Amino acid sequence: MRAGELYLVDFGEPVRGVEQANVRPAMVVHSDSYVRIPNLAIVCPITRVERRVPNHVAVPAGPDNGLGHVSFVMTEQIRAVDRRFVGASLGTAPRDVTNAVLRIVRDRIIATPLR
Repeated sequence: MRAGELYLVDFGEPVRGVEQANVRPAMVVHSDSYVRIPNLAIVCPITRVERRVPNHVAVPAGPDNGLGHVSFVMTEQIRAVDRRFVGASLGTAPRDVTNAVLRIVRDRIIATPLR
């Protein structure tokens, strides 16, 4: 699994509040060397609902990514998942979309080390 690849993921139950649930596409956001445990990945879920949130990144529909509609990567919902993949890879997001998602995850979500 590589950053930018899209998979169907069963986010399952239980969920609380605004956590994403059900089977939905998700984007892998970990580096190639970070996760070496089989079946484990760090992902951000994808929604078709445009909420006009600045940290949601649009992914155009297309044959290269398996999405039938313009969709949005929810970078605030980053999650480690194990054995929740439904089938093979849907495809890969465009490079500019992947880079935008990774930039948000790196710059806005990961806390600055304490001094």
